[in-house]
This record gives sequence, structure tokens and C-alpha cells, in this order.
Amino acid sequence: MPDPLRGASPALVSREGRPLRPAAAPAGRGGADEGLKAACQEMESLFLQHLLGEMRKTIDRAGLFDGGRAEELYTSFLDAERARVMASSGGLGLSRLLYEQLVPRLSDRPAGPGSSRQSD
Repeated sequence: MPDPLRGASPALVSREGRPLRPAAAPAGRGGADEGLKAACQEMESLFLQHLLGEMRKTIDRAGLFDGGRAEELYTSFLDAERARVMASSGGLGLSRLLYEQLVPRLSDRPAGPGSSRQSD
């Protein structure tokens, strides 16, 4: 089985370890809308994950309750999953705000990958 991470940049790998590729949207704006909603939700999830991680850093770790590197790894996975669940259930509303700001730009995009917009 080939390694899905071989040759992929860490920034271009999904949480499941699959390389990210641009999704081909179906004709019309419906597919682009769904892709934008998913991207906005993922952005909120990443924000929440970072927020949870920074909050966790404020907790003193000493003595019996310091689990070392294994605990850090586990809690990072836990934070990622919590953030994903929080974002998918509405979260902070950040994904909705991002979507509302970006959806008008969908109609401003060029028709195809080879076309270019002319500016006045």
C-alpha cells in the first residue's frame, strides 16, 4: 500500500492523512457553495483547536499529573476531535460569518481555470 503522505506538504494533508486536492465543483454554484461551507467549517474547527490548545497551556503540569509526551499527543488528538464536533454543531458561529463574507465572491470567480479576469 503506497504511503499517502509521501511527497505531500504537511499543510496539504487532511486529518485522516490523505493529501488534499482541489475539489471539482459540479456545474452551477451549488457545488461551490457546499465546498465553501465545508472550508469555512474546517477553518472554524482549526481556530477552535488552536484555542483549546492555548487554553490547555495555562494548566500547571507537575508531579503525578504530568503524562509527558504521550499525554501531549493524546490531548492534541482530543482537542482536534472536540474542535471538529464543536464546529459541526455550530461552534462560535465563525464558519457562518466567514461563509456570509465569502459567498458573494463565488460569482466574481473566473469561469474556468484557463480564463482570466480583466480589470478596468
